[in-house]
This record gives sequence, structure tokens and C-alpha cells, in this order.
Amino acid sequence: MESLRKQYEEYAAECKCALRTVTARLENLRQETEMNGERSLFDSIEWRIKSFDSVVEKCRRKGYDLTFESIKSNITDIVGVRVITTFKDDIYTVEKAIIRQPSMSVIERRDYVEKPKHNGYQSLHLIVFMEIYFMNTSKAIPVEIQIRDKA
Repeated sequence: MESLRKQYEEYAAECKCALRTVTARLENLRQETEMNGERSLFDSIEWRIKSFDSVVEKCRRKGYDLTFESIKSNITDIVGVRVITTFKDDIYTVEKAIIRQPSMSVIERRDYVEKPKHNGYQSLHLIVFMEIYFMNTSKAIPVEIQIRDKA
């Protein structure tokens, strides 16, 4: 387990690079709209990188193998970013702005705004591959972006 933890911590460094890149792009989008005299697309951004223990627990809960390869292929929400918009309509505007970003490609989309979960949860989830350049290598890191309104 210690070997797996060490591999995960090295991968987490790459994930932090992807997180910084995504959040910088989002902050730039916010600034761009404000500079154009428009109201801000979103109110706030929150983020996290899953801890090793949380990843292990999710693998066990989902029945995934506890190997580094399994973690990288099955757990696509190690990097999580939540964008809070002021209005519901802004959710889709932010999505369109994300889709236009270079080096960021959407690989999965789940729309819980149009079709809320049974408990009433409403959010748009995008899994994107963020291209990063880290340790002299180009890599695509999955990042989950949740976009929802304040309500």
C-alpha cells in the first residue's frame, strides 16, 4: 500500500498542475467578461484534489482494483472544480466557454440541471482532459468540473 501511496502522490503533483491550469482559465474567463462590461459569468470557484484515502475508499466501494493503473483509468474526479454561477442560465454559458478552451476536451457530460437527481440535486458535470506539460512531458489529466447556480 505504501508503494501505491507514493505513486499516487507523484500523480497528485500532475493533478495539481492540471488544477492550476483549469482554475486560471476560468479566472481569465471571468475577467474577460468583466472587461467587456458584462456581468461576471460566475460567482465563485471551489476546488479540491482527492486524498489518497478517499481514492482508496472509492475504489473499494466501486469494486475497482487497487492498482495505480486502475486508479488512473477509473477515477476521473481526482481533480474537482466547482463553478458557482449567479443565475441558472449562466451554467450553459460557462459550459460553452469551457468547450471553446484550447487543450481542454470534454470527454463526458452529465446534465442534472435539465434532469435533476431524485433528491433534487441540480448541476452540470463535465469531465475534461486538461493537457499539461509537466516534467518535460505532455499529459492529459482528467478534471471534473461541476457548474451550478447559487440556489
